[in-house]
Formats: sequence, structure tokens, C-alpha cells
Amino acid sequence: MMPPLQDSASLLTRRPIDYSFCSLVTKPALYQAMVQSFAAAGFDAESCEFIHVDNTLASVADGYSGLNQMIAKAEGRYVILAHQDLLAIETKAKLDSVLVRLTQVDPAWAVAGNAGCDALGRQYTRITDRHGFDVKFPGDAARVMSLDENFIILRKDAALGFSEDLRGFHLYGTDIVFQAHLRGRSAYAVDFHLEHLGAGQIDQSFVTCMQAFQRKYRQFGPRLQVKTPSTRVSLGARSFGTWLWQRKLARRVARGETAAWSHKLKRLTAALADLWYRRVLRKAYRLDGLALDLPADAPLALRKALRRGRHLQGEAAMIAKHLRPDLAVVLQGSALSLLQGHIRRATGGNHDPILQQSLEANMPKGGFALVTAQANLLYDLLQDRPDVLAPCSVIILSLHPADLHDSGRSVSGFLASARHNGFAVVETDGAAVVLRRAD
Repeated sequence: MMPPLQDSASLLTRRPIDYSFCSLVTKPALYQAMVQSFAAAGFDAESCEFIHVDNTLASVADGYSGLNQMIAKAEGRYVILAHQDLLAIETKAKLDSVLVRLTQVDPAWAVAGNAGCDALGRQYTRITDRHGFDVKFPGDAARVMSLDENFIILRKDAALGFSEDLRGFHLYGTDIVFQAHLRGRSAYAVDFHLEHLGAGQIDQSFVTCMQAFQRKYRQFGPRLQVKTPSTRVSLGARSFGTWLWQRKLARRVARGETAAWSHKLKRLTAALADLWYRRVLRKAYRLDGLALDLPADAPLALRKALRRGRHLQGEAAMIAKHLRPDLAVVLQGSALSLLQGHIRRATGGNHDPILQQSLEANMPKGGFALVTAQANLLYDLLQDRPDVLAPCSVIILSLHPADLHDSGRSVSGFLASARHNGFAVVETDGAAVVLRRAD
């Protein structure tokens, strides 16, 4: 029996819904934190709804079928498919403006997200996750061929859904982009900043989803190679490079190397480049004009950054810009001792930085500036001993989200605690974050 039709009066009085959030839930505590985070950012109950499928006890629905069910129930103008481990950083007003601007640029857009790859394989990501803080791409939006699944926005009026003949929890972001393209619509990565607490995992279910995805879409259209934020898929005749990449991926998964993202070939290439630099060109690693004697097991990423003159580049720039000659400087963390020359120049030689592990002992008299890489210790002080930081007027932090995430914390929580104690973020540059106490 069909449901009764609503009369015109009830339709006029019904509140409009801007956003419908849809999530698959396996950890209720994470999901509740996500909902509270977005509500605090302006996505309130007056203009938004939150729908979820409870997979806590058993996987009752996957990424394709479960999200299709929720899309059908959603009443918002926009449907947001969100992972349970997201936290809002920017506001509803910001997302409103992003989507208005996108519609002005391309009225035919149907799906958007915060991370994706274009037709040339270039990746566009706007996120804070364990791999980096405040990662951004040039411009406001980029047209893409694939999207990451952590945050996807659908226009309800585009009437899109996921493939009914695919299953699992992977690649549905790319599937919805393909569905949009088949309807003559477009997809974009957009500038909306979120924090993602999770880490992607490649296992046998991922390989199975990838193979099923390729089998489905090979029957449509011409030969095409598509890069996604986590893999490569080949439609039509496969290229040798994609076939080799997928073969190696399947072998690593079969051996249980689910977290091994660094390819052996890339590690070997980096090692050979390091050998060429040190032994053949006979060059030394340098920072701030000083030759460094690195241990043999120093990370290759560190060697590469030093070769290119980019190690602690953001931190050095922030020191030169934000430290004042009249402030004593506390330098916390031996990893940042390489910045002492920059600190001396920024303070006009008036102060030698005080290198110490504990901020609760031997503090300088009067005001001071803090340069640190230890976000967890700073978080503890902000929460438990704010009096220790009372004389501090500026903090230059080398922020690595993985340190906070591994401790069960979030960058969003850290920044909220800093704001509560009177500090505001005034500038960022890569991992370097400058917090200044409001006057």
C-alpha cells in the first residue's frame, strides 16, 4: 500500500534539511565524537540530519548497499557520506560557500569530496591525518576521476547511487564518480578541511574489491587507466605498469604485509641516490650552513629533505618571522636543536635558546617563546598545567598528527585546548604551526 500523500500545509511547515550525513558505524564512540564535532561546527539539528547503519555486532551492510539504503532515506539537499572517524575543522558556513562557488563554476557537478585524483593521476587532498597537518592543494576545486571514501558529498537532485553489482568497503568513491560521468555529470575535489583519525588498510578484501571493480567497468568505454587515492585501476586493456603494480600489491597482501606502503623499488632508488650524493658527488648534508654527520640508519626521507634544503624549512621561516629579540626562547625536543642558529638570528643574539625536556623546571623569568616538536607534552600542559604556559606569548610547534593519533588524541582537540587557554593559530607552513596568545 502506498503511503498517504502529505497535504500542502504540512509540506510548507516542514523544515528544510541542508545536509544528510550517512555513516557506517562499527565504533559508536568514534561516531558520537564525529556527530558532536560537526554539530559544534554549525551542522546542527535544525538544518542537518545524521543517519547511520549499525555494523557494530555484525556487518549488516557494506559500503555499496548500506550507503545506497541511507541515500534513499536522506532528505537533505546534499547527502554527505562520512567515515565515523572524521572530525570537523571548518564550519557549515564554509562548506555552504564552497558548494555555492562550485555550482557557479560547474552547474553540472554531482559529487565532490576532500580527496581525489584527476585524469592525469595528480592527487588533490585537503585534510589533516596521520600523514600530515593541514594538507592542501592549489585553488578551490579540481575536477577528478576518483574520490577517497572518507568524505563524499552528493547532490540529492542528481539522483546518484552506487553500483548494485559491487560489494565491499573499498573503491565506492571511484564508483560514484564513474556513475556521475555515465550520466553526463562531473566530480570534484574541493577545499573543505577535515581531520581523519583512521589509517587506510590494504588487505585481501581490498584486492577483491579492486578486481571486481575492474571486471565491471572494463565492459564500458575505451581503454583507461585511473589512479585513486589508494590504488590504480585499469579499464579496458591493462597497461604493463598497472598490471605490475597490482601484482606486487596482491603478493604483499598474500604475505600479510598490509601496512607496507613503501615499495622496495622506491627504497632502493632512494638508497642509490643517497650513495651517489655522498660518495660520487662527495657532498655533505647541510642545514643552516652546517655540515651534518648523519647516522647510517637515518631515515631516507630526512636525507632527501636535507639534500633539497627543505628539512625544517617551515619551522625556520616561522622562527624568523615570529620570534622577537626581547623574548627568551625555550627549545623543547632535541630534534629541533638544529634550529638554534635560526633562533639566535631571530632574537638578534640577545638570547641563547634554553634546551630542555621539561617545561616545569628552570623556566626563564618573565615572558618567553616556546619552540617544540612535542605536541603531546604541550597538550598535557594546556590541559593540566596552564599556569606553566601563562608567561608564554608565542608557540612555534612542529606538529605531526600521527603522534597525537597514536595517543588516542586529535589535532582538533589539541587546537581547541590551545584556544581555551588563549592561543590562536596565526600561521601554518607544512608541519610548522604558530600559536600566539591573544592580547
